[in-house]
Amino acid sequence: MRDAAVLGKLDLGVMALGANPRKSAKTGAGEGDVVVTFGGRSRRARLVSDDDCVVVLPG
Repeated sequence: MRDAAVLGKLDLGVMALGANPRKSAKTGAGEGDVVVTFGGRSRRARLVSDDDCVVVLPG
């Protein structure tokens, strides 16, 4: 199920096995100003996210 935050506000019954993306486990404070690698390509980028997705912007 996507848009769980929006669907939760509606007067509508919704049944699902889970929501995507799944909640991550926090293992530390994180890092800033680092190089990220996706699909074998590395670059310095900015990550922007909400309850439903993560967007990678050129740094």
